[in-house]
Amino acid sequence: MMCPGVCAMPGCNFPLTPLHLPMPHTISTAIVNILGLLLVLLGALLLKFIRERDKQRTPHPDSHRPGGTTTSTRVVLADTTMPSPEALQSVLQDLWHIVPEHIATTGNSNTRMYSIPLGKASVLITMRQEPLPLTEFQGVSPSGFLWDSAASDLQNHSAFIAVDVMSEQLSTALRYLLCTHITATVALRANAVAVHIPDQQLIFHPNFYIEAAIQAASDEYFPVHLWVEVVMVANSEGRINAYTKGLEHMGKKELELHDSDSEPQIISNILMHVAYFSILADEELQDGQELPLPEDIHVTVRQSASLVIGRSNVYRVEL
Repeated sequence: MMCPGVCAMPGCNFPLTPLHLPMPHTISTAIVNILGLLLVLLGALLLKFIRERDKQRTPHPDSHRPGGTTTSTRVVLADTTMPSPEALQSVLQDLWHIVPEHIATTGNSNTRMYSIPLGKASVLITMRQEPLPLTEFQGVSPSGFLWDSAASDLQNHSAFIAVDVMSEQLSTALRYLLCTHITATVALRANAVAVHIPDQQLIFHPNFYIEAAIQAASDEYFPVHLWVEVVMVANSEGRINAYTKGLEHMGKKELELHDSDSEPQIISNILMHVAYFSILADEELQDGQELPLPEDIHVTVRQSASLVIGRSNVYRVEL
């Protein structure tokens, strides 16, 4: 995945703001800056709208059932030390303004679990004093490893903490955002060597993940780059076919951009922007829907057969 941006992690330039869309070279820098500001403001307004809507949402008739819709991550550890409930609660309050009524603790010598009820969501934080099988990381594409020592760090890890956020009432965006905050909290207080997103098959250095989560909360945008990856493959003519990984697990159609001669950075940014819009939208994108931008710049999404083996229909993004 091309990394266009401003991350402080060594070897990675991924932007902490996924909304900086590259424009044609004929457009002035001033217009690009204005466009970026407008898109950030739009994202913040969409996220605030979702939060207000969820406050008034009627509870699902099956919301009393355990489990529900679950979002999961794993924090990979260098040792077998579990952060205390007090340490986690302090970070939850200070960074994310999340105030749990209580944190219930259960477990045995090999497994320790914290259960945190949070109104419309329930959180389970489970410590397993054993390493993850290395086969868990075999499906991760090379672009999913964002630091040079990833292979050795994973090879030598000792344990992991599973984070599960369960809710049938929160929107997709808010459920994944809550999981981001809980995961960053655990990574900050544990001796973490990696954050693993099993469904999306992504792995992040813990410092990168924590910084990205904090920046997203500060700027009030959804950290799409922590949940979605853009993969690019050159075809026989040297043009680029690109596709996203991760949206399907969020209940959204994956995105593809076919046979493009645009710069990889441009392709990556545009697909990330459309992914951001799709995640925050209350309804599924429509076939032929235009996503307009200022100065008559827009993209169109169309239902399409996928170029990726094993996928069903996707949205093809047309520039």
